Amino acid sequence: MKIKLTLRYILMIVLSVIILMASAFMVLTYIENTFQNNDTETPDTFAYNFVDEIKMTDSGEVIISDDGKAALLEENGWIQILNQEGYVTQGFNEPDNPAEHYSPTEITFMHLYSGYEKNYLFNVGKTTDNIEYIVAIPKGSWNRYIFEMDQEMIKKFLFTMFFLAVIVFSLMGFIFSQRIASPVAKVISGVERLSAGDYKTEYKENGLYKRVFASLNHLAGRLKTSEIEREKTKKQREKWISNISHDMKTPLSTIKGYSEVLSDTEYDLSRDEIKKYSEIILAKSVYMEDMIEELRLNEKLMHNGIHLDKKAVNLTVFIKEIVIDISNHPGYSDRKVDFYSDEENLTFSCDKDLMKRAVENLIYNALIHNDSDTKVKISMSEVDRDILIDIKDDGRGMSDEELDKLFNRYYRGTNTKDYKGSGLGMSIAKEVIEAHGGEIEVVSELGKGTHIKIKL
Repeated sequence: MKIKLTLRYILMIVLSVIILMASAFMVLTYIENTFQNNDTETPDTFAYNFVDEIKMTDSGEVIISDDGKAALLEENGWIQILNQEGYVTQGFNEPDNPAEHYSPTEITFMHLYSGYEKNYLFNVGKTTDNIEYIVAIPKGSWNRYIFEMDQEMIKKFLFTMFFLAVIVFSLMGFIFSQRIASPVAKVISGVERLSAGDYKTEYKENGLYKRVFASLNHLAGRLKTSEIEREKTKKQREKWISNISHDMKTPLSTIKGYSEVLSDTEYDLSRDEIKKYSEIILAKSVYMEDMIEELRLNEKLMHNGIHLDKKAVNLTVFIKEIVIDISNHPGYSDRKVDFYSDEENLTFSCDKDLMKRAVENLIYNALIHNDSDTKVKISMSEVDRDILIDIKDDGRGMSDEELDKLFNRYYRGTNTKDYKGSGLGMSIAKEVIEAHGGEIEVVSELGKGTHIKIKL
């Protein structure tokens, strides 16, 4: 852009100079024609017009008229008549020791360069009778003729050129500023609109600032998309907070109710009832504790505040134990969960607690959001020094819309009506895996199940 601006500035200067030069030529031509057409007499015109004052008689004698002599005396000039060989045959008002002969070279110089001698300006003329003559006028007298004319011409020329320069540079400056300043004003206006949250305006991507306008349009598009996503996230978060509040309120109500029963002396509770109510209170407390821990972990992951306490772990044994624990869970003991590994010892350095939470979240997600007859298969292998973990199920699957939002914070799928939780499980799992330098990918199709691919 800097080069384009420089080239345009240079072009403006060149055009201005060309216009001024053309204007100067036209003005000089006009002034020259004006002076040539007026009656002002110069040494050249004086010598040329003097031909009318020289006559030849029938006897061959050359005569200078009285008017011619008077004009020469008035200008303090003089004249010499020459023959064909350049010798002076006659003169009038000549100075002391005048030249008596002129060489062809001297006469030629007089023709080409008027005033070639120091004190006089010479002009050569010839009559119709081929009488050649030389008229000489002192330079002082000639200055009186020419200076007045040149002074007037210079005044007119300078004034005209100054006036034209003001017009030309003002016009070119206006055009240049319009081409430069007008787009800048649009850019500033566009930035102000973007800062005010107006992302609807689109600019034509042309001219010197084509790339700038393209960037503005791109930025407006991204901000508009970001604003839409922000509004979606905001609504989703508000809904999530409402759900979390409800989910927290339910166990709290249970804890509060059974605590009131246990603490009320009017109730005569048996030992079994006390144990039962206490177990319910403990289970609800653990549920709330897990949810709060999940919220705390999510906050740390959001602000990159998580610290990984990495240790070498045999992932084969590690994940196998997780699968066994889930299979022994009272709520999932009747579910079909299979585990298979090509290698008995796949070592990986990780934070055991965080990795366990991530893997558990993924497996529980496959169990919770599918029917009880859904089969879940977990397999492990090593390919090119990468550890691959696959979690497959033949359950309900997900739509493209659900798949796009699967790892979004605060998102709960459409098939989670009977499930209570923070909705952060998949998001936490993804961020934990990525924090360990891994990758996670999910492929799903409605009615055919889901396939989670992890590479560590």
